[in-house]
Amino acid sequence: MLETVFERSLPLVFDYSLSSSSRAQAIDIVRSHSLRWHSVTLSSSPDFFIRQLGGVGPLPLLVTVALRITDWVGFRPKKSTLPQIGHFIFTTGRPDPTTVCIPWHQLTHLEHSLWSSTFLLDCQLLLHCPHLQSYITHTRKEPGSSDAVAHSKLKFLDIEHVALLRYLQCTSLTELKIDTGSIDYVDDEEVEGYTSSLRTFLANSPMLTSISVQAPSSSRSCPFILTFTSPTIQSLTLDITGNHDDLVPLVASATPLLVPHMTYLDCTSSRFLANTALLVQTLFAVIQSRWRVERGEVAKLQSVRLFFGYKYRAGGDEDSDELGRMIDSLRVFKEEGLDVVVFQEFPGVDKPAQRLL
Repeated sequence: MLETVFERSLPLVFDYSLSSSSRAQAIDIVRSHSLRWHSVTLSSSPDFFIRQLGGVGPLPLLVTVALRITDWVGFRPKKSTLPQIGHFIFTTGRPDPTTVCIPWHQLTHLEHSLWSSTFLLDCQLLLHCPHLQSYITHTRKEPGSSDAVAHSKLKFLDIEHVALLRYLQCTSLTELKIDTGSIDYVDDEEVEGYTSSLRTFLANSPMLTSISVQAPSSSRSCPFILTFTSPTIQSLTLDITGNHDDLVPLVASATPLLVPHMTYLDCTSSRFLANTALLVQTLFAVIQSRWRVERGEVAKLQSVRLFFGYKYRAGGDEDSDELGRMIDSLRVFKEEGLDVVVFQEFPGVDKPAQRLL
């Protein structure tokens, strides 16, 4: 049956995922069509990986490789066998990934999850990949020493630890995703150092238009995010968990002084389960001030995305009533032309979110 499917699909390319549970017959069929591989995900033990895929010939159409294995010592393709590869994802650091013989110089997208590695690995990988446009890294440790790396092609950067910005200069960057939770485990002096690094990085990123922030909404992380002062930011996405009372000053930070060109505000990932009246009032004040603009130096808001918890009930307590009034006001803004979407979450696994607006 599988062979028939492949024969009938000629000459189309295909994507596939291989694991230790894959049947030997199916693997043989897939191998026989390696010239048509477009995207490959390998999730298996090192021995299985070497035994089943060792010696695969040229892969002229392969663009994406994802290695979700514990050791890639058997992954030794010749550069000539991967002429089109541009996307590479890996989860292992054994051996040193920079010693693996793949055409790093032609990669445009790179992602890894080596939490135990230092930022030195990030610097080395970026040097190996001069044409990289998208980089996702989960490293969390600072090296003893490392020079800053300048990368002129990178447009998207997703990092696990803000300290990495000390070692990067990305003048073409347009989108930054950052997790600020790491600053909850350092002292005030280190937080001040991170703040300075962030400001320097933003000042040297003239093309940056979008920032996405993930934070635990702690007393440390929220004030830290207030340093995201950039006149070029148009899109602000907040993914906040924890105590949302601490979110009030952060939401209030979306004022003209910090993000004067913001046209898109997305808080759907935050899922405000604690809908306090103060939080709702602050959110609405920001949206109103950016929709009914009174000063010419501030851009007019175009899109808003919000996600509230199940606490809201019509005719409920003060917090619920405040949210209800906000929904009514946003409905008026929607009629005036604002692209606004509001979801509400309900308890229970099988209950989908309800769109309130």
